[in-house]
Amino acid sequence: MRVWLAHIGEAPIAPRPGNRPMRLGLLAGALCRQGHEVTWISSRFDHGMKQKRSAEFAVEFEELGIELVLLNGPGYRRNVSLERMWDHWRVARSFRTIARELPRPDVVLASLPTAELALGLIDEAKRHGAPVLVDVRDWWPDIFYDVLPDWQRPLARVGLTPLEWMYDRACSRADGVLGITPDFMRWGLRRARRERGRNDAVFPIGYSRSQGTEDERRAAAEYWRKQGVDLESQVSRVVFVGSISNAHDVQTVARAAALLGERGMDCEFVFCGDGDMRGKVEEVAGQSERICFPGWVDRSMVFELLRASDVGVVPLADRPDFRVSVNNKTTEYLAAEMALLVSPANSHVGRLVKEYGCGMAYSWGDDQDLADRIEESIEDDSRLKTMKRNSGRLFEEMFDAERVYPKFADHLVEVAGRFSQNGSGNK
Repeated sequence: MRVWLAHIGEAPIAPRPGNRPMRLGLLAGALCRQGHEVTWISSRFDHGMKQKRSAEFAVEFEELGIELVLLNGPGYRRNVSLERMWDHWRVARSFRTIARELPRPDVVLASLPTAELALGLIDEAKRHGAPVLVDVRDWWPDIFYDVLPDWQRPLARVGLTPLEWMYDRACSRADGVLGITPDFMRWGLRRARRERGRNDAVFPIGYSRSQGTEDERRAAAEYWRKQGVDLESQVSRVVFVGSISNAHDVQTVARAAALLGERGMDCEFVFCGDGDMRGKVEEVAGQSERICFPGWVDRSMVFELLRASDVGVVPLADRPDFRVSVNNKTTEYLAAEMALLVSPANSHVGRLVKEYGCGMAYSWGDDQDLADRIEESIEDDSRLKTMKRNSGRLFEEMFDAERVYPKFADHLVEVAGRFSQNGSGNK
């Protein structure tokens, strides 16, 4: 069976030993192990690094039997910008230009965003008589309204009407709606204006716990030692991993770190990531040898850091989509069996943490409360060990890639089978 997988925001990482692929990469690996053929459609522009990928990038995929198709687009400098929308339109146009050169699919997985590319994939799949499932990973264009001042929102709603129409159209024309959480699936079904059917499902963001090689672990230890972080020390360590931007309330974490320093608590903080708020966050954190800002770090290096740390902070921005989501970094914390400190408390992650007893919630934007929760977590060694053990249990039950993605692959196969029999199979 030939499966098309498409997402232009996720960096294509080949599913092979030593690599740490993300959602589509792990799914591609599961499909290949089941004997299926995969065409992976992405953008030549790297969303994270804001630069073009080289032509040699696809070689590693060819060796695994995965056809990697990189679509051309002009790129963009800011995530929320007209420049990015133009890039998405050009990437979708690039797909339509080369679509008929691609091998015929038996089933197509189109990630949302973007609707522009998803609609092109749907048109091409319909031409071949193949089913299409949309995988809702972000609430576009809803999230744009949340980052705009109140007075601009009415104008934005008018300006984004075409984009709203495209997302409604993509969801309604798809043969199934998938989501990373139940609320994400329901978001797609609301846009499709229908009830849930057999093709609709929830597959969380899974993470692979695969260990690096001995050489990689030594390299990670040496890298962190140069950053002033000794992974073999017994010091209590708190970590944040993610973009240092308005997508996370990192300033509260920085203020809590500074506050604990004033209290004289022997605790180390590492902020892995970068973004337009980094300068402000570093200023808030103050100068301390116990606070480290290494910038963006390779995923294998990050995981070695997490395995040697105690607490992972999940400071979600207080937005509707974030409250019902589970991001990549949360699953990494769980895979490393860290205690989680989460805000807002009423978020999906906050409820999971409470249910499994693998951490605590703190009041959003309250550095005093966060500092108290960190101190409470670290000073009660017995409770900390219990929370870390429970994180491992939550990970294994819900987010282990070895469970999530074989089931995901099976679902695609089942949908393709039902579709070939009756032309829909979503009743």
